[in-house]
Amino acid sequence: MTRQIKMSWNRFDNAARQLASRIKKSGVKVSAVYGNPRGGLPLAVRLSHLLNVPLLMETWNADENCLYVDDIVDTGKTSYCAYKNWRIAVLYFNPKASFTPDFYVFIKPHDSWIIFPWEKK
Repeated sequence: MTRQIKMSWNRFDNAARQLASRIKKSGVKVSAVYGNPRGGLPLAVRLSHLLNVPLLMETWNADENCLYVDDIVDTGKTSYCAYKNWRIAVLYFNPKASFTPDFYVFIKPHDSWIIFPWEKK
């Protein structure tokens, strides 16, 4: 049976702060943030404020220092295929995914489903 993990807005904000701190400490230059519209946009907005960089709404004008943001890397198919030249930051990472994002906060527990604050279920 799949276990559901519900993330609160408070936990989301704390995780976004941790992610921003890790990005800053890494020394990686971030010129802008782009969020996957389905799940990464809330995190991208928060990171753009925390990192003090613009939020991009399209990818055509992004340079190589753009940070691609999503809520989770589960299989790795969504993020990696389209934006493999950018750094990738996520809240949750599944170790069974096809790649490891550059930055993440949580490792997804085995056999679990994450419910983010912007989702109903």
